[in-house]
Amino acid sequence: MFKVIVVDDEFNIREGIKKFIETNLTGFEVTHTASDGRGAIDILKKEHVDVVITDIKMSSLSGLDVARYIKQNGLSSKIVLISGYKDFEYAQKAIEYNVEHYLLKPTDFKQMKSVLCAVREQLENERHSFDEKERNRKLLSFFRSEFFIGLAMNAFKSKEEIRNRMQFLDLNVDPEQANCAVIDIKIEDYDEFLAAWGRGKEGLNNAIWNIINCADSRWLFYPILILDNTIKTICLFADKEQINFYKELCTILEEIKSNLFDYFSMQVNYTVLKTFKGIYELAGAVAYPKDGDANGEKLKLLRAYMLSGDGEKALNLFSAFFEQMRQSDADNLKANLLKWFELLLKGVFAAPEPAEVGIGLRKISDSEGYSEMRKQAEELISDICMMAGEKDNQVESVIRQAKNFIDENYMRDISLDDVANTVYLSPIYFSRFFKTHTGETFTDYLIGVRMKHAIELLSNTDYTINEISVRVGYNSRYFNRIFKKYTGFTPREYCRKVLFWGADKL
Repeated sequence: MFKVIVVDDEFNIREGIKKFIETNLTGFEVTHTASDGRGAIDILKKEHVDVVITDIKMSSLSGLDVARYIKQNGLSSKIVLISGYKDFEYAQKAIEYNVEHYLLKPTDFKQMKSVLCAVREQLENERHSFDEKERNRKLLSFFRSEFFIGLAMNAFKSKEEIRNRMQFLDLNVDPEQANCAVIDIKIEDYDEFLAAWGRGKEGLNNAIWNIINCADSRWLFYPILILDNTIKTICLFADKEQINFYKELCTILEEIKSNLFDYFSMQVNYTVLKTFKGIYELAGAVAYPKDGDANGEKLKLLRAYMLSGDGEKALNLFSAFFEQMRQSDADNLKANLLKWFELLLKGVFAAPEPAEVGIGLRKISDSEGYSEMRKQAEELISDICMMAGEKDNQVESVIRQAKNFIDENYMRDISLDDVANTVYLSPIYFSRFFKTHTGETFTDYLIGVRMKHAIELLSNTDYTINEISVRVGYNSRYFNRIFKKYTGFTPREYCRKVLFWGADKL
């Protein structure tokens, strides 16, 4: 619904226009009326208004004053001016205030309907354009993060491929000269803070990342690994200005640290693990706390590429991975390869598993020497990627596993990371994967599950509201807010109005 205010110093005209809009036009809601321009400006200061329908001449501030206020303050509100024939010279002046729509007195409601229909179409087009830009912005941010994760894990085979991907992602920096760094941001007293926070790990990580992204726009931050109290991130200085990189980086990190404390009373410390001259130097340069963690993250990324059917990326990453691991003797490497494929294939295919998979695993098991082992593993990865590109059964299986985990653990403090780990995907990839294939975010699905169980407990048990909030994974204060947002009622209102009176009586 688009919000409208009607401004006229004659009560009957104000109410007449309001009633006409409410009974003859869809998509509009008249939220306020005002008797002069001063009243209209007071409303505009407090809330967003999509359309202002205003007379030009009024006893206090005029409609032109309202139009001037909207332009000077950069508001997006559309203005429909109502003027008499002798006020036309004022209407001419309104052109400089970007007024596009006029109505002449006495009001012709047929003309008004035509004008407001045109305004509605204009607003819908702008909203669609904004939504599209916002979706594109979020997608670009996601793909850039995925690019840096792949780069850190050495998933690209050449500088040319890195340059091409940077160009596609509109990363307009010199890959040989751009200053960048790998940083750990650590939250102090993490468990205690998370318990007091009360909105789950994902909500906490999103809040932190929002603050980080509000820093100087020349500094770009991309998370590559989140391990409870530590966020490992790549930072890139995207400006050509010559600076003392380390000194300025510490300054911006101190600003982020200060903002996190000011907004959330959160104590964080940061460690600049290493600085690099040029993006190429980031390839394979990220050090993880343990070898197992590094291997685990690479396997998750490899699984993500396989699920998406991206054979080129999957094979590039596997190639780098294999070269790193061939320090082991052939028998140990073969045993590890078979274990890795067991993890990579976990829950990917609905039963029965395709014959190609079993044949590929047997070929790896029977292979002799590094070259043969690598050849058979690459062929199996290619087959899996090809099947992923042709069939949806593995997608359904992964989504089913994730939903089953949520359904069985909704009462605990589960996070995006927890669910992603059950299907052996990175949290960043899983978040996009889940939204793409279910139409809703992980958070929305989790809230839906919790709220359905809360409603069932309210309806069929004698538990108190505090007890129910704990049983569905919330503290009581946050539970009340979420429940009202989900149902339109607080838990107490729901018990009194819906359960006692019945929904049909509301």
